[in-house]
Amino acid sequence: MTSRSIGFGRRFTIPLYLGIALNPINSSMIAIALVSIRQELGLTAAEVAALVSWSYLASAVAQPTMGKLSIRYGARRVFVWGAVIVLAGGILGSIGRDVATLLGSRLLLGVGTAAAFPTSMALIRQRADSLGVEVPGRVLGGLAIAAQATIAIGLLVGGLLVTAFGWRSVFWANIPLSLICIWLTLRGVPADAQDDRGTAPRPSLDIPGVILFAGATTALLVFLGDLSAPSWWLFGASLALGALLVFRELHTPQPLVDFRMLRSNIPLCRTYARNFMTFAVIYTVLYGFSQWLEETRGLAAAAVGLLQAPRSVVAIALSAVVSRYRNLRTPLVVSAASIVASGCLLLLIDDTTPVVILVAVIILFGATSGLGPPVIQISTYRQSPAHDIAVASGLLRTSTYVGAIFSASLVALTFGEQTSNAGLHALAWVFVAVGSLLVIDALLDKDLRRPPGKIPDDREPGID
Repeated sequence: MTSRSIGFGRRFTIPLYLGIALNPINSSMIAIALVSIRQELGLTAAEVAALVSWSYLASAVAQPTMGKLSIRYGARRVFVWGAVIVLAGGILGSIGRDVATLLGSRLLLGVGTAAAFPTSMALIRQRADSLGVEVPGRVLGGLAIAAQATIAIGLLVGGLLVTAFGWRSVFWANIPLSLICIWLTLRGVPADAQDDRGTAPRPSLDIPGVILFAGATTALLVFLGDLSAPSWWLFGASLALGALLVFRELHTPQPLVDFRMLRSNIPLCRTYARNFMTFAVIYTVLYGFSQWLEETRGLAAAAVGLLQAPRSVVAIALSAVVSRYRNLRTPLVVSAASIVASGCLLLLIDDTTPVVILVAVIILFGATSGLGPPVIQISTYRQSPAHDIAVASGLLRTSTYVGAIFSASLVALTFGEQTSNAGLHALAWVFVAVGSLLVIDALLDKDLRRPPGKIPDDREPGID
């Protein structure tokens, strides 16, 4: 048995995958529970929307901060802290009796789940460096697969829980999941290395940087959340706070966001932009196209969920394959071309289109989900400095949530008060434009010119 299989066996990887899965599980389960929550507590539409957006907002702000905390206190320790916060959020939500309590729970869940991805990337990098090997492709691919699979699982489990036990069950489901995650992490992930100097000072947390980043990101995301009636002062505030953040980070020795590194690392900046555009499309499909299928095409909610199954199956299968290869350009081009093709197909669709054509569209979106995100994660891993991978990975996730919130505004702009064929066709043109831009970007990006071949991998299960 090789050092690679020992170093990256199931005892090490499974808790990381479970931690990353907590965020998409919560996002999909709450989507199923919103109607029941609104009816029982008598919430307004804005309060219901806040239960979704506040968690995304908290995650977007917390991602790089959790990465910075992992540098200061240790990646495994922060990973476990995140699971503990998820546990607290689950307990608070399960006993919630008003919107304030539920919003508090969703904020805790957003912050807690934000710890998983940046710390997992740091733990994987540390393990690879300690073994002196390149990280197996199946490990990075597993991160993407965990997120893709659990979206569909969360929808299914959320529906069953709400039907059988009521909406509070989607909150208390976090209690056993977080406890299992903590137990598996303490059992299978090595403890953080101790500093040999004993009394050596820890890296600075950069509190002013955290505050400025949180302010700039919050203002931007709230602005993007309602582009139908934009609050331009929020956009201006975001620009002002962003400028202060850049000035602050360029003049501090241990910044939260290393703009000096980003300025000299154009490939990583392009990866962030690519990630934003890809996930803006993915979330628009998840919420916008699903809404059109139910309201305009007239399919039952269960049928809409069933139609989404092929997307998850295709995405998982392609993620497993593409994560094993060094050639990053081809899958990115195919992913972007799938967006263009799906947009063109959507232009031909209306409320009388046969289901088989709708399934074809969903499969095309599955190709985008299966090829784009895992390659983007591999690009981030390769392009990020080893010492700063946690923060760099956190910024990648922030760009994901910016795309998610932007997609909500895009759906609202195109559909308005009611979904329609005309609104769907407007979205289709957006997909054609974004997909074409991504194709051109992938073809012109010289950093993607890597020699083809498999990433070192070992298919033996391994024991840590």
